[in-house]
Amino acid sequence: MNQNRAASLARLLAAVVAAASITAYGCGTQRPSPPPSAAPSSTPGVLGRDWAKAELVEQPPGDPLRTQDPYSGGLGHPARYQGGQADVLDVVAGGPGYAAIGFLDTAGGPHAAAWASIDGRRWTLAAGFPTSEHSVVRSVASGSNGLVAVGVDGRDAASWRSTDGLTWQRSPSAASLSGPRPLEFLSVSSTPGGYVAVGYEGPSVGVARPAFWFSPDGVRWERGSTPREVEAGRVEAVAAAGELIVAVGTAGTTEHPTGGLAWTSRDGRAWTPVADERPFEASKLHGVSPVGDGFIAVGADLDNKKAIVWRSSADGRTWTRVPDAPSLGNFGLPIEMRDVTLAGSTYIAVGHLLFGTQFSSGVIWSSVDGVSWTRSPDAPSGRRRPARGGRRLLWGAGLLRPHHLVQSAGRVGEGSAPRSAVARRAAIRLMRVVQASAVCGRA
Repeated sequence: MNQNRAASLARLLAAVVAAASITAYGCGTQRPSPPPSAAPSSTPGVLGRDWAKAELVEQPPGDPLRTQDPYSGGLGHPARYQGGQADVLDVVAGGPGYAAIGFLDTAGGPHAAAWASIDGRRWTLAAGFPTSEHSVVRSVASGSNGLVAVGVDGRDAASWRSTDGLTWQRSPSAASLSGPRPLEFLSVSSTPGGYVAVGYEGPSVGVARPAFWFSPDGVRWERGSTPREVEAGRVEAVAAAGELIVAVGTAGTTEHPTGGLAWTSRDGRAWTPVADERPFEASKLHGVSPVGDGFIAVGADLDNKKAIVWRSSADGRTWTRVPDAPSLGNFGLPIEMRDVTLAGSTYIAVGHLLFGTQFSSGVIWSSVDGVSWTRSPDAPSGRRRPARGGRRLLWGAGLLRPHHLVQSAGRVGEGSAPRSAVARRAAIRLMRVVQASAVCGRA
């Protein structure tokens, strides 16, 4: 993997759920650990507001807190790989309870990985994940043929499948996943007919073109048609509501985006661009999710100075931008929405903001109508507040970029600010939100 691709993979953490982090501890067993037997609190949690850290996340070998000489690689960053580091990019309800994917930070580069959990509190690293160095799992979905994860391995798009979230099989290489130009999956969603995935063809930095794939089983992939209207851009997220599929992304390059994009499909193979792009002018689209009367998408303006929300018609063809509001801004400093979901009757969006030039902080918004948004407190409580008899919605966050929420709850998009791979903090982050009434997830 060249330096540009490695730099692209080392994107600044858009802390999807909160700025709190935990150091991951080794577990030493392949079976996900059950939760402790402490009785739950009688105080009900508020969906989208009350969050808690995962108690235990198994880390790869090495000590992330042990520095090596020489320490400074410039600007006070570590100059060498320190070990024990990983990035969690997506999480889904499935397998033993929940499955998460991402990659391990190794001396040889990123190495695709997966974790499993019974309850979302304690996570076990899946042993023997079948991949090579310079690989990343970006997204995971649960569907009729089990768990399907997608990402990149070297220059090729890559996918994996699991029936239990513990043991994974790498799908065979195929002409649809490789070619003269690099290919990469960014997002996957299950559909009634199988699985649909999106991403791009071309370099990770520079001019690339949108790419679409469909698979009936999550193993065999075929390229979908790419509309010729877009000469440069990337598809960042995809979501399905029955047979209707909507994908969103951004035109231009990673360095110079030019506007948002949206497509619709009925089969995951043939895609039609949304004709009226005026609502997406001077903006970027990062996440999309189905809601009762259409779809909702989130992103930011081209300068990352305001978060933006869009609502669509039932067919996904007509979009309206939600009015700007103070809760969507950051006093002229960078802020973005990366993902959105409708959980019960509450909309939840997540993203990140910057104060200064580094060290993003997670942001969480909630809304009762998808139009008026309220920011959650910047410092979530460290103690768990599960509701009696309630169920948990899991939200995953890594040290590079967030990617997805629980599959039935929505999507998370890609981070934006380049950052040296050795500059990441030595921790794995997993957060969960507690709700009083069961909406999705497992009890």
